[in-house]
Amino acid sequence: AIVDGTEVCFYVDSYDDMIIGTVMPVSEYFEQRYTQTISVSISIFIIFLLLLIFIGMLINRKIVKGIHNIVAGLQRVEKGNFNLKIEEFGNKEFKILSTGINSMVDGISKNIKDNEKLMRQQKNIFDKNLQLIENIKNVSLEINTASKKTVDMANSIYSGSTNQEDSLAALN
Repeated sequence: AIVDGTEVCFYVDSYDDMIIGTVMPVSEYFEQRYTQTISVSISIFIIFLLLLIFIGMLINRKIVKGIHNIVAGLQRVEKGNFNLKIEEFGNKEFKILSTGINSMVDGISKNIKDNEKLMRQQKNIFDKNLQLIENIKNVSLEINTASKKTVDMANSIYSGSTNQEDSLAALN
């Protein structure tokens, strides 16, 4: 409606058998609406920003921190520490991952201990084989010496037999 040449908005309502109304120029009405819209938009933006910061902190605490803990544990394993346990219980997936890594590290540790035991056993067997070879060498040398003595004795007996035959022939 237009009142006194100014476009206006009006609102009418009934109250206790009376009709009450108000009139406001359109420019003033929309200025207040514009101010309200800006205020609501800024408020929504601030709430959204705070929510985004909260979600970022939550993701950092629940996910990024868990990943960093697991990576730090894996780096210690890489450096040879097989006695550690990665304990990450931030969420179900990290718990499963840390349990799997711990099982793998336990398996590696057990394999290393088993290999060390086998290496000690192989060293003992090697040492025994060296001793056996040394014993065989000594026995071979003793057999060689005994064989030489036997050959020398056989030659001496043969020579003695020939001398005896020559002596007998000279007597006859």
